[in-house]
Amino acid sequence: MASGCGTLLLVWALLLFYGVTNTSSSSSPVMTKYGQVRGITVTPARDLKPVIQYLGIPFALPPKGSLRFRPPQPPKPWTNVRNCTTFAPVCPQMINDTENWLKQGASVQRMRLAMLPFLKLMDEDCLYLNVYKRADLVGAKPKAAVMVFIHPGYFEEGAGSMYDGSAIASWGEVIVVTFNYRLGLLGFLSTGEDNAPGNYGLLDQIAALKWVQQNIVNFGGDPNNITVFGAEAGGASINLLALSPKAKGLFRRVIIQSGSALTTWALTSEPWRSAITVAHKMGCCLSNLTQMMDCLRRIDVDILTGSVVRRPPYFSMFGPRYFSLFGPVIDGIVVTDNPKMLMASNDKDKYTPFKSYDHLIGVNEDEGFGYIETFPGVDYYGIGREGFTFIINDFVNKVYPDRENEIEDAIQFIYTNWGQSESNETRRTGMVRMFTEQQIGMPVVSVANLHSSGKTTSGTYFYTFNHRLTYGRNPPWVGAAQQEELPFVFGAPNIGGGVFGNMNYSRAESMLSLAIITYWSNFAKSGDPNTPIPQKTWFAHERPNRFENIKWPQYDADKQGFIYLGMKPRVKQVTTLDARLECLIQ
Repeated sequence: MASGCGTLLLVWALLLFYGVTNTSSSSSPVMTKYGQVRGITVTPARDLKPVIQYLGIPFALPPKGSLRFRPPQPPKPWTNVRNCTTFAPVCPQMINDTENWLKQGASVQRMRLAMLPFLKLMDEDCLYLNVYKRADLVGAKPKAAVMVFIHPGYFEEGAGSMYDGSAIASWGEVIVVTFNYRLGLLGFLSTGEDNAPGNYGLLDQIAALKWVQQNIVNFGGDPNNITVFGAEAGGASINLLALSPKAKGLFRRVIIQSGSALTTWALTSEPWRSAITVAHKMGCCLSNLTQMMDCLRRIDVDILTGSVVRRPPYFSMFGPRYFSLFGPVIDGIVVTDNPKMLMASNDKDKYTPFKSYDHLIGVNEDEGFGYIETFPGVDYYGIGREGFTFIINDFVNKVYPDRENEIEDAIQFIYTNWGQSESNETRRTGMVRMFTEQQIGMPVVSVANLHSSGKTTSGTYFYTFNHRLTYGRNPPWVGAAQQEELPFVFGAPNIGGGVFGNMNYSRAESMLSLAIITYWSNFAKSGDPNTPIPQKTWFAHERPNRFENIKWPQYDADKQGFIYLGMKPRVKQVTTLDARLECLIQ
């Protein structure tokens, strides 16, 4: 790990090596359905071509006042050219919940510190998007493929402005769009009926996709070739959108990174309980739900968002537990039914466009680290027997309370290394594996299996990301943890940028990042990560590309072929999860 003067020297060397520049200039205006916008042209790095950034374009009216807790409405047109050269405000979120996030592990606190600069300007007027396009794509034919990113944050935190799309746009020759959507109770409070059906955050995502489809052609993008990609809550959102009739026809392909509609936190059950709790705290528990919601719409936003106190087993910042306090709900409109039933159903009455979208989907090898980082008894040396039992009991009690004894015994058996059953280190490894598989891996694999089985008109590709950051700050026993693929997807080792700009990277990591961008942008263009652009023999900086001769195979429920994305890339078969446990948790 680099530190002190060594860190400064390393950063300076990397800046010289990558040629990062701040030079910029204004661009020519582009007409949208609502008015003209002007962006700014930047050169993100020496080896990357200039990119035009259009920042802070409104895609909906401010969802405040009478529009709070309602579906987004189209923005008002404007007459003069709008200068879109700076980011707009981000959606309200609980960034001042210091007591809560300080209880999380060191990795959570570091992510919070990296996020804070992007959260300084916060307002309910937050429904804006950002467009990144290569400057030399102006007038290009055919039109460029489009990649729309849905940010993570467990439906509670984050912003599109945290993720700089310049590297993907430049190296991948695609147009990248990031955007904000309503979060927490403002995005997902639901009474379970018509006064507040919920899913406003998902409706914001749909509104952003509609804007892209209607306007992206004027930026040089192909409205018929849109790929939605996202991680964690973004991945779960995409899985839900792929099942929703409200989003049908708005995109062609999906890239789901470590998220699924099948994980325990993807949907909120009994949301009315949280709504009533908030109303009670705000003095809005009135005679009927219509009056209650009208009252909540009049409350100051800072007071309203401060009414929520998160406690386990709910999420707090990026320290995940098991359920979302405010998240998507089955409303019969956006989310029409249980996601697994929708993905598996052959009933014409329950048809969804799910299998018509090409899917690229995957998981990081040590996602479960975020789940155990702050549990009592977990330390550098491992987990003792008592801590091991406590973690399993906590998980099973929260997630499977009706079958506690049955599943607890099965999990203890499966995740114990019986050759070293009294080793604290192997117990800790077992717990990381348990949460990786149970909370992320198994739901993600289930989506891939359901998508690739039976009659389908689209392709499925699966990956496992297994590279540990060279200058990462997680403990040395942790591999690729939660969201550690995102810097590579966004080209941070080559340009810095966004929420990953405060991190250091090796030269080899810049190669890995460009290889991943090639795969992602290829998939966006063709539905196949291997084409149309082959992995080059020599990448930037005259380094060999280890992915050059690797053919990423299609995934199917029987063969289960996938690729390891890391410094030693290879193609393998998915390890079959223990059939007894998979049967138990159905």
